[in-house]
Amino acid sequence: MVVRSEDAEKTFRAIKDKIVPAQHNLCVLGHYKPNGSTMLINLAAKDQRDEMKILIDELSIPGVEVKNSGKLLPTNDQPYKY
Repeated sequence: MVVRSEDAEKTFRAIKDKIVPAQHNLCVLGHYKPNGSTMLINLAAKDQRDEMKILIDELSIPGVEVKNSGKLLPTNDQPYKY
């Protein structure tokens, strides 16, 4: 998933403080910030990307755009055991 905002670091902190992956049965495989306005989050499966997008949208952070991307690998659509 791709998250764009004016300040990726501030947005990342807001997401990290409000969304606990284990509480939502999400498996974050990794994340990184390639520049100051973009953050990439790689989740284990497509349904988890959809759920994370909904959770980030519910935070209503001004100026944040969230898109799901099928290009972030590795992913699988098999259930994960946590």
